[in-house]
Amino acid sequence: MGFVVFLVLLLPSAVADCFPSSSGLVGWWPGDGNANNIAGTNNGTLQGGATANATGMVSSAFSFDGTNAYVQITNSAVLQPTNFTVECWVRFTSLDSAGLGGSPAGDQYIVFKQNTRTANFEGFDLDKTRTASGDVFRLIVSSSAGVSAFIQSSTLISTGVWYHVAALRGSNFMQLYVNGQLERQTNVAFAQNYGNLPLYFGSTGQAFWDHKLKGNLDEVSLYNRALSSNEIAGVYTASVAGKCKAVNITTQPQNQAVNIGSNATFTVSATGFGNLAYRWQFNSTNIVGASNTSLVVANVQATNAGNYRVVVTNSFSSVTSAVAVLTVNVPPFVTVVPTNQTVLTGANVNFSVSAGGTSPLNYQWRRSGGAMAGQTNATLSLTSVTTNDAGSYDVVVSNVTGSVTSAPPAVLTVNVLPFITVAPTNQTVVAEANVSFNVSVGGTAPLNYQWRKGGVGLAGQTNTTLSLTSVTTNDAGSYDVVVSNVAGSVTSTPPAVLTVNVPPFVTVVPTNQTVLAGANVNFGVSAGGTLPLSYQWRKGGVGLVGQTNPTLSLINVTTNDAGSYDVVVSNIAGSTTSSPPAVLTVNVLPFITAAPTNQSVLAGANVNFNVSAGGTAPLNLQWRKGGGALANQTNTSLS
Repeated sequence: MGFVVFLVLLLPSAVADCFPSSSGLVGWWPGDGNANNIAGTNNGTLQGGATANATGMVSSAFSFDGTNAYVQITNSAVLQPTNFTVECWVRFTSLDSAGLGGSPAGDQYIVFKQNTRTANFEGFDLDKTRTASGDVFRLIVSSSAGVSAFIQSSTLISTGVWYHVAALRGSNFMQLYVNGQLERQTNVAFAQNYGNLPLYFGSTGQAFWDHKLKGNLDEVSLYNRALSSNEIAGVYTASVAGKCKAVNITTQPQNQAVNIGSNATFTVSATGFGNLAYRWQFNSTNIVGASNTSLVVANVQATNAGNYRVVVTNSFSSVTSAVAVLTVNVPPFVTVVPTNQTVLTGANVNFSVSAGGTSPLNYQWRRSGGAMAGQTNATLSLTSVTTNDAGSYDVVVSNVTGSVTSAPPAVLTVNVLPFITVAPTNQTVVAEANVSFNVSVGGTAPLNYQWRKGGVGLAGQTNTTLSLTSVTTNDAGSYDVVVSNVAGSVTSTPPAVLTVNVPPFVTVVPTNQTVLAGANVNFGVSAGGTLPLSYQWRKGGVGLVGQTNPTLSLINVTTNDAGSYDVVVSNIAGSTTSSPPAVLTVNVLPFITAAPTNQSVLAGANVNFNVSAGGTAPLNLQWRKGGGALANQTNTSLS
């Protein structure tokens, strides 16, 4: 059989993360100080001076001298997989080693398991062999009938270089990988065959056919299945990190902020060999039953806020994750609502709210449901309020979780002290008149009224109008009104003065008089009413010039003065005339204007005496003779 040999030098990539061990791993001998199998119970023993503390590709490695040293693992059924993968890191310190029997020069055995034969006895054989082109890796499997199949790498081996090599046997194929790359594969038509001899590292274990490994072997692993190309590439790419042994947390649990009542989930991703155990902690205290890669905190409450971490362990190590902080966002809630306020106009008003919940809390004050620009503090300050500021106020408190509105709204009542726009005015009326005093006012309703006279409240006078009927002088005085409301009171000023004028009236009328001509006469009147009273005497209804006193004096009266006299009494309220008129009668004593004259007659003659007289009628005449009255002689003529 001819071989085409390719030289491909692949250096391991420097990758920080280890590669999680694949399923089917039945043997893993990392060479970390001993030959123990960390994947099972098939521990090996160091033979011929072999050590397990040399510097390896991953931590420590086996060291073989090429002459005597090797590792032997007692046969077990798990070391005889029908399909398998053997992978390891190997570094040669020399391409030649001591040989025994018929093994060709240049051969060095890396991992060897014998079958049931003594010739063509390779159950599986991962080794180095020498070709015309140079030293290469080789995989050989042989059947129970002695049929062999082998493949060789294209990579040429040098000393002092770490190589990752993987040998695979599937149900009908085998493959050889070097440094994560598939270099050869072929079909295999026979079943895998094993004997009962041990598994060897660095030797065949047979004196008649052996060339021991001279160099280092690290992380030898046996799987009971053929790994995928990605799995092999992953182990190679992990480089010095290797397959995960000790716990390594690859994804830390992350801080979370959730709303109260929600669920919070913390998740960790970790690598490490074997079964990983998880123990979640809250504030450094173990959480009962929390043993999965995820921790679900259901129906989160404020008491759940704090520090969460997880301790991940396996048979090699224990690692504690970074702390993940759970912040429980509590929706805002109002603890003290703004309260109703009643103030006077011009006052300063502060509405305050106390709220809880996750900080920061934001505030937006509203008036009658409309947002108030710039009012975003916990306290709403209003200066010099007017009735325009009256209304209902509330505040919307919000945070990252949502918002809440204070309820019920706080009602601002701005009371206006009562004020008088039109005060009651002075009035002057005539007695018996009806009087109304009115006031016009403003201020917060309801307004109450109390009319007063002389500062003393008038019973029942509680309307905007004070009505007085048929006033008398007793009603005269100063009137004001006290207007009050919930905010206070105000008194109209100055008081309104009611003046009640009484029309003049005659209490004693002038009386009739009869006097003799030449007498002095006085007519007098007594009158009442609002002062000052004015008098005007009249005769026959005609005013007498200058006669304006309560008494009319007539001097040396004559019959011309006789007549009817009255007086008109007047004041600011009106006038009245004395009634009935007083009649002045001026009597004149009788006087003879033509006396009877002497007569001489004859006896038997008729004689007439005549007299003419004046004076106040009726005149009564009585003729006399010799001083003696003549009977029935009462006429102006005596016949």
